[in-house]
Amino acid sequence: MPSGPRVRVLEHGLDVPEALVVGSSFGGYSALRTAIAHPSRVTGIVLAGCPAFVPGWRAPSFFSLLRTPLLGRALLAAPATRSSVKMSLRQMGHSATLAEGRLRPAMFDWMHAWQRDTATMANDAAMIIACGTWRGGFDPDLDLTTDQLGQITVPVHLCFGADDPVGGRDVGDALVSALADASLDLLPGAGHLPWLDDPVWLAGAIGRSRGGVDTSTSVGRRPTDQIG
Repeated sequence: MPSGPRVRVLEHGLDVPEALVVGSSFGGYSALRTAIAHPSRVTGIVLAGCPAFVPGWRAPSFFSLLRTPLLGRALLAAPATRSSVKMSLRQMGHSATLAEGRLRPAMFDWMHAWQRDTATMANDAAMIIACGTWRGGFDPDLDLTTDQLGQITVPVHLCFGADDPVGGRDVGDALVSALADASLDLLPGAGHLPWLDDPVWLAGAIGRSRGGVDTSTSVGRRPTDQIG
């Protein structure tokens, strides 16, 4: 990734003049950058989980491991097993969801499949490695300052998991203070990807951000079959 981050908006090819932008994890960072670079194209933002490179964020420990020579390659070469998927989910703050059986088996099988059968993990690792160096850490030019965040004038709805290791209430409150028009919803017992913990809760938040019907009844939080 270059030192001056570049963000593109899907506009000309899809003929979308403006849009509500929903982003999760690094996608949330891209959503914020998009609103700064193309303010007339963004009508609002929903952040599903704490974005990277915002004030106070905390990089997961495996980011450093991936940037470590040899060790990072060994991690990527290891086969994706059901146990390794569970471990990655716990590292992202989803321990309670796993313990309480709230993650649907079909969703778990999907996660296992893309980690095992696609290049997604390798692509994610390449992106993380490109964001900095082993010794120097992340490129400081990637950081979003409070002044930059203050340039975003559209409504921003923060939907964070209370157990998100990247940033929970503390980072969420700081973002609400830095942004011109922002609100924070915190989901108890949820991690970095709240759409895994309670997809209906997040769908309701997106619907409200669009001015639509509130569909936030949390049917997604009912216990389901245990994942083996």
